Amino acid sequence: MRGGATVGMFDDFEAGALFMPLQLGPKFHYDPVLIFFTQQFRLKHADLAIRGSFQTPGDTGWGINPGAMLSLPGTRVAARVGVFVPMEVGTLRKKIDPIVGINAPLRVTWNIVPTLFVLTDTGVAYDHLAQKGQLTVPLGFGAGYSLLAGSRVIDITATFNWDHWLVPAPEQGDARLEWQAYRIAAGASLYFQAL
Repeated sequence: MRGGATVGMFDDFEAGALFMPLQLGPKFHYDPVLIFFTQQFRLKHADLAIRGSFQTPGDTGWGINPGAMLSLPGTRVAARVGVFVPMEVGTLRKKIDPIVGINAPLRVTWNIVPTLFVLTDTGVAYDHLAQKGQLTVPLGFGAGYSLLAGSRVIDITATFNWDHWLVPAPEQGDARLEWQAYRIAAGASLYFQAL
């Protein structure tokens, strides 16, 4: 279960936190808290966002994840692509060699009607650049419904994802599809003018 909030501090700057990252089963576990800041730049036909985020110490210490996202808005079809460099850097007491990866997600969203949309997620990810065979291609599908409740908007979504759907160059063996490990998620986002 995940819970968080994002606040628009200024017109093109927001800050947020994922402050309720819970694993409910098979054993209860409280994951690290994620805090992020995003600065947006509005271009003529696209929006560019620079994001910096960090996680409180987990199993491998502090996590840092700088990156950028480019959004291409559209009336019916929109796309968003990003490049992020996740790093695990240990703690002051327990130093480790940094674990550095790269993640380039791609999402395409299609509005079937103004309130109903479908989406697909893919991209490339390399979890640990210092190790061979870590390149993966995720794949996901989802759908959502936007509900207008007075001055508030509620997005209800459901997604089905394979985080490591394709392993194109494993350290041993040939390229393979990983169908067995998948993730199902459902959630809601509430948008409103606070002040």
